[in-house]
Parts: sequence; C-alpha cells; structure tokens
Amino acid sequence: MLRAPIIKIPSCGAALLASPHLARIRSLRLPASYPENEHTELNRLTNDDIARLAVSPQLHGLRYLDLADQRRLDLGAFDALAASHHLTELSCVRFELDTYERPGTFTFATSGPRVLTHTARPLSELYASALEARHGRVAWLHPRDAYGTDSPDIEAVVEHPVRTSS
Repeated sequence: MLRAPIIKIPSCGAALLASPHLARIRSLRLPASYPENEHTELNRLTNDDIARLAVSPQLHGLRYLDLADQRRLDLGAFDALAASHHLTELSCVRFELDTYERPGTFTFATSGPRVLTHTARPLSELYASALEARHGRVAWLHPRDAYGTDSPDIEAVVEHPVRTSS
C-alpha cells in the first residue's frame, strides 16, 4: 500500500497558505502525533489554523484532509471547512482521536510497539448534525456513502472525489 507522507506544518501561516504551489495539493495529512513514537509531536492545530486553511484560494483542489488526533479542534474548525467556498473538491475529512498504549508493562519499563486501544470519531458522532443543520448536506461527512468505509484510502479519495470544481 502506498502511504502518503506526513507533512509537518508548525503553523498555518499566511505566506504558506498563499503559495501558488498549494494548487497542486490533493491530500493533506496533518496528524498531531506520530503513532510509532509518543515523544514526537508533529502539529498542534487550532480552530483558527483550520479557518485560515479553509479560506485559502490556493487549496481549491484539496480532496482529502487528515486531522488525526488534533484534540484542540472542535465544531468551529469544521464549520469553517463546511462554509468554505474555496474547498470545492473536499471529499473526505478524517478526524479520529486515537489512544495508544504499550502492551507490555514491567516493573521498570514498558515494551513493545504502541497499540491502538480506542478510536473516537467526534466529527460524525458529535458535529455532523450541527454542521448539516447549518450548511445542508456536507459530502465529506459521509465517506461511507461514497467509498464504503468511514476511513477510505487517500488514493481512493484523490482519484475519485465525490465533489468536483466543475
């Protein structure tokens, strides 16, 4: 399976979001952490960061947005995405909060790889009804309808977007 690289963006600054190179971007992975290493923190996005991303005219071709473990985000961030007139091809937003633990705990240390122990999907569980009450049907809230799963492959979304600019 082809894995998309994780992009580390310290802050969604105005200069970055104005770059014409973003017009070629079809997927963004902005997870808060790297599952294989609990000491690595990648991105700490806020609602304001997502609001700035949502109004960037350069991201008109964005189809897949992965915001895994972004615990600072709430309804306001996703409201900005749903209200955006620039994200015309956005077809899937992944927002899952995962908990990882080490399976082996001994007197002096833990061992083994981190294992996923819990997944919450606040986007569909908590925010979907409020977003659709405000904006009507939001296609990126329903990946199961288009792709048959709540967590579709990036490649499927990029190659077969639910929404298109035309």
